[in-house]
Amino acid sequence: MKITRQKHAKRVLKFYHINFDLHPPFKVLVDGNFVYAAVEHKIMVAELVSSLLGDPKVKLCTTRCVLAELEKLGSAFKPALSVISQYKIVKCGHESPVVASECLGYLAGESNPMGFLFATQDRSLMAELREIPGSPILYINFNLIAIDPPSDKSLKMARKMDRRKLRVPTNEARRLGIGGGEKKKKRKKTKGPNPLSVKKKKKSKGKSGGSDVERPAKRSKGLDGAAVATAAAGNSAGDEAEPVAAASAAAVDSEAAGEATGEKPKRKRKRRHKKKKKSVELGL
Repeated sequence: MKITRQKHAKRVLKFYHINFDLHPPFKVLVDGNFVYAAVEHKIMVAELVSSLLGDPKVKLCTTRCVLAELEKLGSAFKPALSVISQYKIVKCGHESPVVASECLGYLAGESNPMGFLFATQDRSLMAELREIPGSPILYINFNLIAIDPPSDKSLKMARKMDRRKLRVPTNEARRLGIGGGEKKKKRKKTKGPNPLSVKKKKKSKGKSGGSDVERPAKRSKGLDGAAVATAAAGNSAGDEAEPVAAASAAAVDSEAAGEATGEKPKRKRKRRHKKKKKSVELGL
């Protein structure tokens, strides 16, 4: 049982040493309730505390407020007063004595800057010290001295400090291009489609009613393409008097050119399909 208790104490002290820099020689701040319980159970406080913490040079301390409180309690606490008066007195800064629990809570502060271990039997003070990260608590359990496991506040603070240690500095993170040093990327604005990939709109053709679009002239029978072109040109120029003459002249020229070359203009033949008469037999 003694070995397991000492192993537990070593683990707890290692936690406080790594995260809150508590190292030997340890300073244990004692109140009147703790010493009174030690006297009742006939415990040698200095010996048991040094063996539990594994530190022969441990320093037991108290305050003037604790001594004043024991003096007021009367003759029943005189043995405890004679024992605690042998410990080193720490300056608490109170001009007039206050309650011991208030005095120890004041020395603990917000993060136990003095690095004390608090030895007490006061449950309200223990609950207050558990809310302060980095504040180990010693208490008497029957005829043994035990150490309280790390509180939730101490564990949260330890995790927070671990994250800070693992965090890469901003300049280093920017150089490596990782983590918090990376700049926030701006969101790109939505742009329209690429004009080169978009098809151009086709121009709408004018209707026959009020459009000025020129339509190609229909081919007349017996006239060549050149004649039609010359006829269309004559119409656009405004020569209304000589359209037929120009077309006939162009046709004559094309026929003359055909005779010179020995070629006859080809004409398309229309195929006529003869309708087959169906014989109808009349049946009597």
